[in-house]
Amino acid sequence: MIPAMTSDRILAYRVFTGELEKLSLKKLPPDNTKPDHLSGSEAIVAEYLRMRIRQWEEKGYDKS
Repeated sequence: MIPAMTSDRILAYRVFTGELEKLSLKKLPPDNTKPDHLSGSEAIVAEYLRMRIRQWEEKGYDKS
């Protein structure tokens, strides 16, 4: 049986996925020729959010 997430984890999951979505939709400046459009701190935050979501999925938590 898959353990259900607590309400805190559900909220965190939704916030994390929303923040990742927001970062992925960030507009590139017109003169930017580099594909990496995130600042250093944004890249660190995005990687942390992905890591936490991946950990929850590996533990088998239900995202519903």
